[in-house]
Amino acid sequence: MKDKTNDGTKAELTTWAQQVALTEETLRGEFNVRRKDIISNVGFVRYSPPTYTKAAPPPTHKEAHNFKESEDYLKELREKTKFYLEDMNTNNGEPFPNCCEPHKWLAAHPEFRIEHFSEAPAMAVQKILYTKQCIRDYYDIENWYEAITDYIQYSYEGFESMIDDTKPLFWVEYINEIIGFVESYDELDAEKKARLIEYLLTEIPKQAQPKHLQTKYLQPTKSPEIVYNIMLSMQKRWLELFPFDLEPYFTDLKNSFEGAQPMFSKVRKNLFTGVAQPTFHTPETLMELLKETTKELLSGIDIGRLIEDGIITNVQAHIIKIAAKKVRIGDAKDFSKSGDEVELLGFIERWLTRHETFFNSIKPHLTPQQAQQALPQPLQKTRAAYEFQAPVLACFCFISIWTE
Repeated sequence: MKDKTNDGTKAELTTWAQQVALTEETLRGEFNVRRKDIISNVGFVRYSPPTYTKAAPPPTHKEAHNFKESEDYLKELREKTKFYLEDMNTNNGEPFPNCCEPHKWLAAHPEFRIEHFSEAPAMAVQKILYTKQCIRDYYDIENWYEAITDYIQYSYEGFESMIDDTKPLFWVEYINEIIGFVESYDELDAEKKARLIEYLLTEIPKQAQPKHLQTKYLQPTKSPEIVYNIMLSMQKRWLELFPFDLEPYFTDLKNSFEGAQPMFSKVRKNLFTGVAQPTFHTPETLMELLKETTKELLSGIDIGRLIEDGIITNVQAHIIKIAAKKVRIGDAKDFSKSGDEVELLGFIERWLTRHETFFNSIKPHLTPQQAQQALPQPLQKTRAAYEFQAPVLACFCFISIWTE
Protein backbone atom coordinates (compact mmCIF):
# COMPACT_ATOMS: atom_id res chain seq x y z
CA MET A 1 0.00 0.00 0.00
CA LYS A 2 1.84 3.10 -1.23
CA ASP A 3 1.39 6.61 0.02
CA LYS A 4 1.17 9.63 -2.18
CA THR A 5 4.39 11.51 -2.86
CA ASN A 6 4.75 14.34 -5.32
CA ASP A 7 6.41 13.79 -8.67
CA GLY A 8 9.51 15.70 -7.61
CA THR A 9 10.15 13.40 -4.65
CA LYS A 10 9.71 10.27 -6.76
CA ALA A 11 12.10 11.69 -9.36
CA GLU A 12 14.71 12.29 -6.67
CA LEU A 13 14.31 8.73 -5.41
CA THR A 14 14.73 7.32 -8.90
CA THR A 15 17.79 9.47 -9.57
CA TRP A 16 19.39 8.38 -6.33
CA ALA A 17 18.84 4.70 -7.11
CA GLN A 18 20.46 5.11 -10.51
CA GLN A 19 23.47 7.09 -9.29
CA VAL A 20 24.54 5.02 -6.28
CA ALA A 21 27.93 3.54 -7.02
CA LEU A 22 27.63 0.02 -5.76
CA THR A 23 30.24 -2.57 -6.62
CA GLU A 24 27.82 -5.45 -6.28
CA GLU A 25 30.08 -8.07 -7.81
CA THR A 26 32.96 -7.28 -5.47
CA LEU A 27 30.74 -7.23 -2.42
CA ARG A 28 29.05 -10.47 -3.35
CA GLY A 29 32.39 -12.08 -3.86
CA GLU A 30 33.37 -11.14 -0.31
CA PHE A 31 29.99 -12.31 0.92
CA ASN A 32 30.40 -15.76 -0.60
CA VAL A 33 33.87 -16.12 0.91
CA ARG A 34 32.52 -15.42 4.39
CA ARG A 35 29.11 -16.98 3.92
CA LYS A 36 30.02 -20.12 5.87
CA ASP A 37 31.41 -18.03 8.73
CA ILE A 38 28.23 -15.96 8.88
CA ILE A 39 25.99 -19.02 8.86
CA SER A 40 28.04 -20.75 11.58
CA ASN A 41 27.94 -17.66 13.80
CA VAL A 42 24.36 -16.54 13.18
CA GLY A 43 22.71 -19.81 12.28
CA PHE A 44 21.07 -18.56 9.11
CA VAL A 45 21.25 -15.85 6.48
CA ARG A 46 17.94 -14.30 5.52
CA TYR A 47 17.06 -11.20 3.59
CA SER A 48 13.88 -9.18 3.28
CA PRO A 49 13.65 -5.73 1.69
CA PRO A 50 11.74 -2.82 3.25
CA THR A 51 8.02 -2.59 2.53
CA TYR A 52 5.16 -0.18 2.99
CA THR A 53 2.85 -0.92 5.91
CA LYS A 54 -0.83 -0.27 6.55
CA ALA A 55 -2.24 2.34 8.89
CA ALA A 56 -3.82 1.05 12.08
CA PRO A 57 -7.61 1.24 11.86
CA PRO A 58 -9.05 3.51 14.56
CA PRO A 59 -10.62 1.78 17.60
CA THR A 60 -14.23 0.76 17.11
CA HIS A 61 -15.54 3.45 19.47
CA LYS A 62 -13.96 6.24 17.40
CA GLU A 63 -15.13 7.60 14.08
CA ALA A 64 -13.32 6.45 10.96
CA HIS A 65 -11.03 9.08 9.46
CA ASN A 66 -8.72 9.48 6.51
CA PHE A 67 -5.81 11.42 7.95
CA LYS A 68 -3.70 10.54 4.89
CA GLU A 69 -5.69 13.05 2.84
CA SER A 70 -4.92 15.95 5.16
CA GLU A 71 -2.54 18.67 4.00
CA ASP A 72 -0.53 18.39 7.23
CA TYR A 73 0.11 14.71 6.58
CA LEU A 74 1.09 15.21 2.94
CA LYS A 75 3.35 18.15 3.79
CA GLU A 76 5.19 16.22 6.51
CA LEU A 77 5.49 13.21 4.21
CA ARG A 78 7.15 15.32 1.48
CA GLU A 79 9.49 17.25 3.80
CA LYS A 80 10.65 14.28 5.87
CA THR A 81 11.08 12.06 2.81
CA LYS A 82 13.39 14.65 1.25
CA PHE A 83 15.38 14.92 4.48
CA TYR A 84 15.77 11.15 4.81
CA LEU A 85 16.77 10.88 1.16
CA GLU A 86 19.59 13.36 1.73
CA ASP A 87 20.63 11.50 4.88
CA MET A 88 20.69 8.23 2.92
CA ASN A 89 23.10 9.78 0.42
CA THR A 90 25.51 11.35 2.90
CA ASN A 91 25.51 9.18 6.04
CA ASN A 92 29.13 8.87 7.27
CA GLY A 93 30.25 10.51 4.04
CA GLU A 94 29.15 7.55 1.92
CA PRO A 95 25.81 6.76 0.29
CA PHE A 96 23.86 3.70 1.38
CA PRO A 97 24.83 0.82 1.45
CA ASN A 98 28.48 1.85 1.85
CA CYS A 99 27.55 3.91 4.91
CA CYS A 100 28.47 1.25 7.48
CA GLU A 101 29.83 -2.28 7.74
CA PRO A 102 26.48 -4.04 8.42
CA HIS A 103 24.87 -2.51 5.34
CA LYS A 104 27.88 -3.40 3.21
CA TRP A 105 27.21 -7.01 4.17
CA LEU A 106 23.53 -6.49 3.44
CA ALA A 107 24.46 -5.34 -0.04
CA ALA A 108 26.58 -8.44 -0.46
CA HIS A 109 23.59 -10.71 -0.02
CA PRO A 110 22.78 -12.51 -3.30
CA GLU A 111 19.15 -11.37 -3.16
CA PHE A 112 19.98 -7.71 -2.54
CA ARG A 113 18.93 -5.24 -5.20
CA ILE A 114 19.49 -1.50 -4.92
CA GLU A 115 16.04 -0.86 -6.39
CA HIS A 116 14.54 -2.54 -3.33
CA PHE A 117 15.56 0.59 -1.42
CA SER A 118 14.56 3.20 -3.98
CA GLU A 119 11.61 4.26 -1.82
CA ALA A 120 13.07 3.41 1.59
CA PRO A 121 12.98 7.06 2.80
CA ALA A 122 9.27 7.37 1.95
CA MET A 123 8.58 4.00 3.54
CA ALA A 124 10.29 5.05 6.78
CA VAL A 125 8.44 8.36 6.91
CA GLN A 126 5.14 6.60 6.27
CA LYS A 127 5.76 4.31 9.26
CA ILE A 128 6.61 7.31 11.44
CA LEU A 129 3.42 9.17 10.50
CA TYR A 130 1.24 6.07 10.82
CA THR A 131 2.66 5.32 14.27
CA LYS A 132 1.99 8.86 15.44
CA GLN A 133 -1.62 8.51 14.30
CA CYS A 134 -1.88 5.14 16.03
CA ILE A 135 -0.83 6.77 19.31
CA ARG A 136 -3.43 9.53 18.82
CA ASP A 137 -6.13 6.93 18.22
CA TYR A 138 -5.25 4.38 20.88
CA TYR A 139 -3.75 6.29 23.83
CA ASP A 140 -7.05 6.42 25.76
CA ILE A 141 -8.36 2.85 25.33
CA GLU A 142 -8.12 0.21 28.06
CA ASN A 143 -5.34 -1.84 26.43
CA TRP A 144 -3.54 1.23 25.04
CA TYR A 145 -0.03 -0.08 25.80
CA GLU A 146 -0.51 -3.42 24.04
CA ALA A 147 -2.14 -1.74 21.02
CA ILE A 148 0.60 0.86 20.52
CA THR A 149 3.55 -1.47 21.13
CA ASP A 150 1.96 -4.13 18.89
CA TYR A 151 1.76 -1.56 16.10
CA ILE A 152 5.41 -0.61 16.62
CA GLN A 153 6.33 -4.29 16.30
CA TYR A 154 4.26 -4.51 13.13
CA SER A 155 6.06 -1.43 11.77
CA TYR A 156 9.42 -3.04 12.49
CA GLU A 157 8.53 -5.89 10.12
CA GLY A 158 8.33 -3.31 7.32
CA PHE A 159 12.01 -2.42 7.67
CA GLU A 160 14.63 -4.43 5.84
CA SER A 161 16.38 -7.25 7.65
CA MET A 162 19.11 -9.76 6.99
CA ILE A 163 20.79 -11.07 10.13
CA ASP A 164 19.86 -10.32 13.71
CA ASP A 165 22.60 -7.81 14.43
CA THR A 166 22.09 -5.77 11.24
CA LYS A 167 20.48 -2.44 12.09
CA PRO A 168 17.59 -1.78 9.68
CA LEU A 169 17.95 1.38 7.64
CA PHE A 170 16.17 4.32 9.39
CA TRP A 171 15.06 2.18 12.37
CA VAL A 172 16.90 4.31 14.94
CA GLU A 173 15.55 7.45 13.24
CA TYR A 174 12.05 5.99 13.44
CA ILE A 175 12.41 5.32 17.17
CA ASN A 176 13.81 8.79 17.87
CA GLU A 177 10.98 10.43 15.92
CA ILE A 178 8.35 8.51 17.91
CA ILE A 179 10.09 9.30 21.21
CA GLY A 180 10.04 13.00 20.31
CA PHE A 181 6.34 12.80 19.48
CA VAL A 182 5.50 10.96 22.72
CA GLU A 183 7.38 13.52 24.80
CA SER A 184 5.50 16.41 23.20
CA TYR A 185 2.02 14.84 22.97
CA ASP A 186 0.03 16.54 25.73
CA GLU A 187 -2.80 13.98 25.75
CA LEU A 188 -0.45 11.40 27.24
CA ASP A 189 0.02 11.64 31.00
CA ALA A 190 3.48 11.32 32.55
CA GLU A 191 3.08 7.63 33.41
CA LYS A 192 2.07 6.65 29.88
CA LYS A 193 4.88 8.70 28.39
CA ALA A 194 7.42 7.01 30.66
CA ARG A 195 6.19 3.50 29.79
CA LEU A 196 6.23 4.12 26.04
CA ILE A 197 9.62 5.83 26.00
CA GLU A 198 11.14 3.07 28.12
CA TYR A 199 9.82 0.52 25.61
CA LEU A 200 11.05 2.52 22.62
CA LEU A 201 14.54 2.96 24.04
CA THR A 202 14.93 -0.79 24.55
CA GLU A 203 14.17 -1.32 20.85
CA ILE A 204 17.45 0.28 19.73
CA PRO A 205 21.07 -0.50 20.63
CA LYS A 206 22.30 1.00 23.89
CA GLN A 207 24.92 3.10 22.10
CA ALA A 208 22.16 4.72 20.02
CA GLN A 209 20.07 5.71 23.06
CA PRO A 210 20.29 9.44 23.90
CA LYS A 211 22.08 9.75 27.25
CA HIS A 212 19.58 12.17 28.78
CA LEU A 213 16.73 9.77 27.98
CA GLN A 214 18.62 6.82 29.44
CA THR A 215 19.00 8.71 32.71
CA LYS A 216 15.40 9.89 32.78
CA TYR A 217 13.49 6.81 31.67
CA LEU A 218 15.64 3.69 32.04
CA GLN A 219 16.18 2.07 35.41
CA PRO A 220 19.41 0.15 36.07
CA THR A 221 18.72 -3.33 34.72
CA LYS A 222 19.82 -6.74 35.93
CA SER A 223 20.93 -9.44 33.53
CA PRO A 224 18.22 -11.86 32.30
CA GLU A 225 19.89 -14.66 34.28
CA ILE A 226 19.68 -12.66 37.52
CA VAL A 227 16.05 -11.70 36.89
CA TYR A 228 15.13 -15.32 36.15
CA ASN A 229 16.84 -16.51 39.34
CA ILE A 230 14.99 -13.85 41.33
CA MET A 231 11.67 -15.17 40.00
CA LEU A 232 12.67 -18.78 40.70
CA SER A 233 13.45 -17.77 44.29
CA MET A 234 10.09 -15.99 44.60
CA GLN A 235 8.25 -19.07 43.36
CA LYS A 236 10.23 -21.42 45.62
CA ARG A 237 9.56 -19.27 48.68
CA TRP A 238 5.84 -19.12 47.89
CA LEU A 239 5.72 -22.91 47.55
CA GLU A 240 7.41 -23.22 50.96
CA LEU A 241 5.14 -20.76 52.77
CA PHE A 242 1.74 -21.45 51.21
CA PRO A 243 -0.13 -24.09 53.29
CA PHE A 244 0.12 -26.87 50.71
CA ASP A 245 1.06 -29.26 53.52
CA LEU A 246 -2.11 -28.51 55.48
CA GLU A 247 -4.31 -31.51 54.70
CA PRO A 248 -6.79 -31.90 53.18
CA TYR A 249 -6.90 -28.51 51.48
CA PHE A 250 -4.17 -28.14 48.85
CA THR A 251 -1.91 -31.20 49.07
CA ASP A 252 -2.80 -32.50 45.62
CA LEU A 253 -2.04 -29.15 43.95
CA LYS A 254 1.55 -28.60 45.02
CA ASN A 255 3.07 -30.81 42.32
CA SER A 256 1.30 -28.82 39.60
CA PHE A 257 2.68 -25.53 40.87
CA GLU A 258 6.18 -26.96 41.36
CA GLY A 259 6.33 -27.71 37.65
CA ALA A 260 5.51 -24.12 36.65
CA GLN A 261 7.99 -21.93 34.79
CA PRO A 262 7.78 -18.47 36.38
CA MET A 263 9.11 -16.50 33.41
CA PHE A 264 6.18 -17.18 31.04
CA SER A 265 3.03 -15.16 31.43
CA LYS A 266 0.80 -16.01 28.48
CA VAL A 267 0.63 -16.28 24.72
CA ARG A 268 -1.39 -13.67 22.89
CA LYS A 269 -1.74 -12.55 19.29
CA ASN A 270 -0.34 -9.28 18.02
CA LEU A 271 -3.37 -7.09 17.35
CA PHE A 272 -2.11 -6.06 13.90
CA THR A 273 -0.19 -9.07 12.60
CA GLY A 274 -2.20 -11.87 14.20
CA VAL A 275 1.07 -13.63 15.06
CA ALA A 276 1.11 -15.43 18.40
CA GLN A 277 3.82 -14.20 20.74
CA PRO A 278 4.75 -15.13 24.31
CA THR A 279 4.73 -12.49 27.01
CA PHE A 280 7.05 -12.71 29.98
CA HIS A 281 6.72 -11.98 33.64
CA THR A 282 8.82 -9.51 35.54
CA PRO A 283 9.38 -9.97 39.28
CA GLU A 284 6.66 -7.35 39.83
CA THR A 285 4.03 -9.05 37.65
CA LEU A 286 4.93 -12.47 39.07
CA MET A 287 4.37 -11.16 42.60
CA GLU A 288 0.94 -9.83 41.57
CA LEU A 289 0.10 -13.25 40.11
CA LEU A 290 1.20 -14.98 43.31
CA LYS A 291 -1.02 -12.66 45.35
CA GLU A 292 -4.03 -13.33 43.14
CA THR A 293 -3.34 -17.07 43.13
CA THR A 294 -3.08 -17.09 46.92
CA LYS A 295 -6.41 -15.30 47.32
CA GLU A 296 -8.12 -17.57 44.78
CA LEU A 297 -6.88 -20.77 46.42
CA LEU A 298 -7.75 -19.67 49.95
CA SER A 299 -11.18 -18.36 49.02
CA GLY A 300 -12.03 -21.64 47.30
CA ILE A 301 -12.12 -23.60 50.56
CA ASP A 302 -15.56 -24.38 52.04
CA ILE A 303 -14.71 -25.48 55.57
CA GLY A 304 -18.31 -26.24 56.48
CA ARG A 305 -18.61 -28.69 53.63
CA LEU A 306 -15.34 -30.37 54.56
CA ILE A 307 -16.66 -30.91 58.10
CA GLU A 308 -20.07 -32.13 56.96
CA ASP A 309 -18.58 -34.63 54.52
CA GLY A 310 -16.03 -35.98 56.95
CA ILE A 311 -12.99 -34.81 55.01
CA ILE A 312 -11.35 -33.35 58.15
CA THR A 313 -10.31 -36.49 60.03
CA ASN A 314 -8.79 -35.24 63.29
CA VAL A 315 -9.77 -31.87 64.73
CA GLN A 316 -7.13 -31.82 67.48
CA ALA A 317 -4.32 -32.65 65.09
CA HIS A 318 -5.69 -30.14 62.61
CA ILE A 319 -5.61 -27.33 65.18
CA ILE A 320 -1.97 -28.15 65.97
CA LYS A 321 -1.01 -28.07 62.28
CA ILE A 322 -2.74 -24.73 61.77
CA ALA A 323 -1.00 -23.24 64.83
CA ALA A 324 2.42 -24.46 63.63
CA LYS A 325 1.86 -23.03 60.15
CA LYS A 326 0.65 -19.76 61.63
CA VAL A 327 3.88 -19.41 63.62
CA ARG A 328 5.94 -20.07 60.48
CA ILE A 329 4.01 -17.45 58.52
CA GLY A 330 4.28 -14.92 61.35
CA ASP A 331 8.05 -15.35 61.52
CA ALA A 332 8.42 -15.01 57.76
CA LYS A 333 6.25 -11.90 57.79
CA ASP A 334 8.26 -10.23 60.57
CA PHE A 335 11.61 -10.87 58.91
CA SER A 336 10.61 -10.18 55.30
CA LYS A 337 12.19 -7.18 53.60
CA SER A 338 9.57 -7.06 50.85
CA GLY A 339 6.38 -5.09 51.33
CA ASP A 340 4.67 -7.17 48.64
CA GLU A 341 5.68 -10.40 50.35
CA VAL A 342 4.39 -9.10 53.69
CA GLU A 343 1.06 -8.35 52.01
CA LEU A 344 0.91 -11.85 50.51
CA LEU A 345 1.78 -13.49 53.84
CA GLY A 346 -0.90 -11.37 55.50
CA PHE A 347 -3.55 -13.08 53.34
CA ILE A 348 -2.35 -16.50 54.53
CA GLU A 349 -2.00 -15.44 58.19
CA ARG A 350 -5.54 -14.05 58.37
CA TRP A 351 -6.92 -17.17 56.68
CA LEU A 352 -5.12 -19.43 59.18
CA THR A 353 -6.39 -17.31 62.08
CA ARG A 354 -10.00 -17.66 60.91
CA HIS A 355 -9.65 -21.43 60.60
CA GLU A 356 -7.91 -21.71 63.95
CA THR A 357 -10.75 -19.75 65.56
CA PHE A 358 -13.35 -21.93 63.86
CA PHE A 359 -11.87 -25.24 64.99
CA ASN A 360 -11.32 -24.00 68.53
CA SER A 361 -14.95 -22.90 68.61
CA ILE A 362 -16.30 -26.35 67.63
CA LYS A 363 -13.88 -28.36 69.76
CA PRO A 364 -15.88 -27.91 73.04
CA HIS A 365 -18.91 -29.42 71.33
CA LEU A 366 -17.08 -32.65 70.50
CA THR A 367 -16.42 -35.55 72.79
CA PRO A 368 -12.73 -36.30 73.45
CA GLN A 369 -13.04 -39.28 71.14
CA GLN A 370 -14.62 -37.21 68.37
CA ALA A 371 -12.00 -34.49 68.67
CA GLN A 372 -9.19 -36.96 68.09
CA GLN A 373 -10.80 -39.31 65.64
CA ALA A 374 -12.23 -39.14 62.18
CA LEU A 375 -15.54 -37.36 62.02
CA PRO A 376 -18.41 -39.46 60.63
CA GLN A 377 -18.18 -39.82 56.88
CA PRO A 378 -21.43 -40.11 54.90
CA LEU A 379 -21.98 -43.29 52.98
CA GLN A 380 -20.70 -43.41 49.38
CA LYS A 381 -18.73 -40.21 49.86
CA THR A 382 -14.98 -40.22 49.79
CA ARG A 383 -12.41 -37.55 49.83
CA ALA A 384 -11.72 -38.19 46.15
CA ALA A 385 -15.18 -36.91 45.34
CA TYR A 386 -14.32 -33.55 46.87
CA GLU A 387 -10.82 -32.94 45.59
CA PHE A 388 -10.31 -29.21 45.41
CA GLN A 389 -9.88 -27.75 41.94
CA ALA A 390 -9.39 -24.00 42.15
CA PRO A 391 -10.55 -22.00 39.14
CA VAL A 392 -7.31 -20.08 39.36
CA LEU A 393 -5.51 -22.95 37.65
CA ALA A 394 -7.06 -21.78 34.41
CA CYS A 395 -5.48 -18.35 34.76
CA PHE A 396 -2.21 -19.53 36.33
CA CYS A 397 -1.28 -19.79 32.71
CA PHE A 398 2.46 -20.28 32.82
CA ILE A 399 1.84 -23.82 34.12
CA SER A 400 0.56 -25.18 30.85
CA ILE A 401 1.52 -22.51 28.33
CA TRP A 402 3.56 -24.76 26.05
CA THR A 403 1.23 -27.76 26.28
CA GLU A 404 -1.74 -25.97 24.68
